Amino acid sequence: MPKLLTAIAVLAALVLLGASAVMNFTFAASLARTPNEGLVLGVVSVGVDILKAVLAVALAHAACERRWGFFAAGSTAFVLFTALSLAAAFGFSATNRNAVTGERERQNGRLAAAQTKIVELRGRLKDLPAHRPLTIVDEALAVAKADARWTASRQCTAAQPPLREFCDGAGRLRTERAAALEAKRIEELLNAQEIEAERLRGNGSGQSVDPQATALARALGLEEAQIQRGLMALMAVVVEVGAGLGVWLALGAPPATKQQPVPMPEPAAKAIEAQPDPTIPEQLPPALPIAPPPEELRPGIAVSVRTLPARPVRRNGLKPPTESS
Repeated sequence: MPKLLTAIAVLAALVLLGASAVMNFTFAASLARTPNEGLVLGVVSVGVDILKAVLAVALAHAACERRWGFFAAGSTAFVLFTALSLAAAFGFSATNRNAVTGERERQNGRLAAAQTKIVELRGRLKDLPAHRPLTIVDEALAVAKADARWTASRQCTAAQPPLREFCDGAGRLRTERAAALEAKRIEELLNAQEIEAERLRGNGSGQSVDPQATALARALGLEEAQIQRGLMALMAVVVEVGAGLGVWLALGAPPATKQQPVPMPEPAAKAIEAQPDPTIPEQLPPALPIAPPPEELRPGIAVSVRTLPARPVRRNGLKPPTESS
């Protein structure tokens, strides 16, 4: 199980390292004038990113082995590499966020323009004189043109007093038809603008350019621009710290160097072995019984048989005290 967790952690660290390398390569390449120069700058940034991750593990081993010269030089290089990677990651994050917010700003601008146009067209439509639908006006005008007075007045171009009233009515029909035509044209434009506005709203227009920064700014009481810069910096720091220290954190601290036991001189070792163990109590040897007298001495002789005391044992080279002493 620990090996599996270590493998997962190493894989996650390599993912962060790859993301950091792509971010640094993209931003470094964007600073070049030509594609070849961009390729060179991108490869350099990727090499620095990989070397930074390997250097973190090497510094940990150097500290455990007390190689302070290598540790000092490697730490200086690690700080420089990290600073370069952070600058590239911050630039990539800022460029990407500005591109996203810039597109949203353009979408909101188009929606605002469409809404302004809709208000203008509705005002123009309201200012038109009263009129009937175009089809009804055309029918009324066709009836007037079929009248004999239309021909007699040469299409109302030379109307005599008896025909003036008729021609005035025909003129009003022409004016009404022109208003109906203009209303139809404005309505078509208005419908097109409303469809465009609805499409833009469906694509997310009309909302905040940066909803995340807006919500955090309201919650923290800061300006939206400050929150945006903080989020970009946070993203860059998290990616670069994970890319630089992820492999070292996944592998864990290097094992401590085992100290070899110092060999002792032979006389001292023998002296230690010869010393008795104070934890083991000393036991005296059991008493030895005296053999009975032979058969020929038994009749008429009373022999007292008793058990002799055990021989005293010397302890630590000292003679034990006797009863007389």
